[in-house]
Amino acid sequence: MRDGTTRYIGASSFNNGITTYISNNEHIHPGNTLTVCYNGSDIGRTFYQSESYWATDDVNVLYPKFNMNEDIALFFAPIIKCVGGLHEYDDKWKLEDMKTDTIKLPVVADGSPDFDYMKSYIQTIRRASEARIAVLCSLQNKST
Repeated sequence: MRDGTTRYIGASSFNNGITTYISNNEHIHPGNTLTVCYNGSDIGRTFYQSESYWATDDVNVLYPKFNMNEDIALFFAPIIKCVGGLHEYDDKWKLEDMKTDTIKLPVVADGSPDFDYMKSYIQTIRRASEARIAVLCSLQNKST
């Protein structure tokens, strides 16, 4: 590894999985994908990667087979974490296990995933969070 500007995604629970920045340019994954820790102390930890990156061997990269955006990815992340969290440190969440595990999603009448609901749900949470942050910032400004 050499210092650089490419995200290096490791089996981390923090900072979107970014553990450092490197200059390596081989095996780079594109943005708009999910990274899932299958090894380590936080199995199933899932992050949305908006920019290209390099992933360690302890991370599985999920490429969407549908039109994914950040809101949909953020809906998926905690659901994937819950399923992955059922696996133990010594067992890991191997790729073959991931392929057979079931993730339940909201669906429309024909049984396909309800992506509009997922986007709307995350946008509602985002607006509520932004409102709470604004209140906290105004309270902080009043106290200083």
